[in-house]
Amino acid sequence: MNFLEAEQPLVFNTINNMIKRRHVPHALIFYGDKSTSKYEMSIYFTKELYKSILDLSDDSNVLDRIDKNIHSNVTIIEPGINTLSKDTIESIIFDSNISSLEDGPKVYIFKDSDKLNQSSSNSLLKFIEEPSSDVYIIFLVDNLSNIISTIKSRCVLLSFRQLNKDLLKEKLTELGYEKLITNILIEYTQNIDLIKSIIEDEEYMEILNFIPNLFMEPFEKNGSMILTLKEKIELIESNPDYIDFFLTLFVLYLKDILNYNINKADDFIFSGEKYRIKELSKIYSEDELSSFIKDILEDLVQDWFLERIKSVFAFSAIGATQEAAKTAFVKSTAKKAGTSVAKKVVIGAITASVAVTGGVVASNMIETKKEAEMQAACIAIQDLKK
Repeated sequence: MNFLEAEQPLVFNTINNMIKRRHVPHALIFYGDKSTSKYEMSIYFTKELYKSILDLSDDSNVLDRIDKNIHSNVTIIEPGINTLSKDTIESIIFDSNISSLEDGPKVYIFKDSDKLNQSSSNSLLKFIEEPSSDVYIIFLVDNLSNIISTIKSRCVLLSFRQLNKDLLKEKLTELGYEKLITNILIEYTQNIDLIKSIIEDEEYMEILNFIPNLFMEPFEKNGSMILTLKEKIELIESNPDYIDFFLTLFVLYLKDILNYNINKADDFIFSGEKYRIKELSKIYSEDELSSFIKDILEDLVQDWFLERIKSVFAFSAIGATQEAAKTAFVKSTAKKAGTSVAKKVVIGAITASVAVTGGVVASNMIETKKEAEMQAACIAIQDLKK
């Protein structure tokens, strides 16, 4: 069984049945989470289509050129900075009407089709409605609601399910990547191409390897988290993606500490740090962890941190036994999401995320545009420890 079949069996089988029965639609939408293999599946679809039409063997040079994106009949369309422009669409339509230099159908794969604006979407309608018999169009979409209904109604929609983490770990292991690293990165993203690019990027890996160093303070004389952070602050702030990456991993490390502190669970995200995390869980109290967050927030971007916390720990209510939890509500107003509120919200979120078995119920954090008026459920950690 190949990776695509294991990851997306329904889509995989649907495509094979379409091609086998020669009932292949000329316009398809592959939609689902950004982490799913929509692009890889579109290439698989194209190769299977070519094998069927041209009666090619699996080792055909034609298929190899499709894989390498050097086949003249297969076009991958990347969006501009924010949109797929009308001019781009019109040039594609023009190209589709030109005779091919090679045998086989023309296939157009639109990546990030969420970025189709109204003008370019309208230009595509007639192209979709009246395609040539040898033209196929595939839209790759993260959020289906961003595609106008007139395009959706003219396409066959194939939904991609959320990626299975165990399957992704297995795939990355097969590719030769170190488990200690991939276990961490899978918690940051389930996009296999992004994981591979992070591993191959020296700056990203420098940040990842730096995270445990922030927690060396108890083990070193005159150690200081903030002084340690300043060693890498220039690198971290040089790229918004680095900030996001650093803050996410920082929170995940804190989560490991609290997870062991509360549940004594040793299935750590930072599995190579087991000994240190166990020691840290004995050393650091809630107030000390809260102080760390306050210090980090003051050195980096508070709003950015809060936004990432919301996505990592899903502030929507966690289904659990209400009687087992004591809920403490925190509410404050500040122009820029005040640190005193931020640190309590963060600790509450981390605690809630690791203590579901204790019956934790977390509520949504609410932010307004003009004022950061936040309400979050914070858990009485001392009660959970009893």
